[in-house]
Amino acid sequence: MEALAATAEEVAAATRLQSATRGQQDRKPYAQMRKEAMQRKDAEQKKALEQRKAIDVQREAEAAAAVKLQSIQRGRLARQQIMRAQLVEILHTNQIELIDLFREWDHDRNGGIDKKEMRRGLAALGYGFPKKEVDALFDSINKAGDGFIDFEDLKRALSGESGHAVARGR
Repeated sequence: MEALAATAEEVAAATRLQSATRGQQDRKPYAQMRKEAMQRKDAEQKKALEQRKAIDVQREAEAAAAVKLQSIQRGRLARQQIMRAQLVEILHTNQIELIDLFREWDHDRNGGIDKKEMRRGLAALGYGFPKKEVDALFDSINKAGDGFIDFEDLKRALSGESGHAVARGR
């Protein structure tokens, strides 16, 4: 019986030792898991911060592009106004009636001026405006977007610059 008691005590001691060892083993992975979880959290926070920075950089670039576009559009509008004013001045100075100018520019006599006819007409008046600017002016006058400016479109576009003279057909 003594042998059994000693064995039972040995088994109990071994079990306690095994439990204590298992507890240490369980604690080590928990500490490691906690450390890994904190590292993942830090990595996620770092990634989120980088994404926010990238979004901020993109927004700043978009804002700068919008400002640049507005500046370009204002410049185009100003050039279109200058071109219109110069055309009205030519009409007024030379006492040319608008209908006569329109007929002269309408080479194919279809009742409308296309971009090519407008470019040729402005060049014939002695103005070497860049093609893009003439096309932009044409597009601003051609409200219908059909590729042709009729007499009424031209008269409406120029009447804002010259007042009554163009509105009467001059």
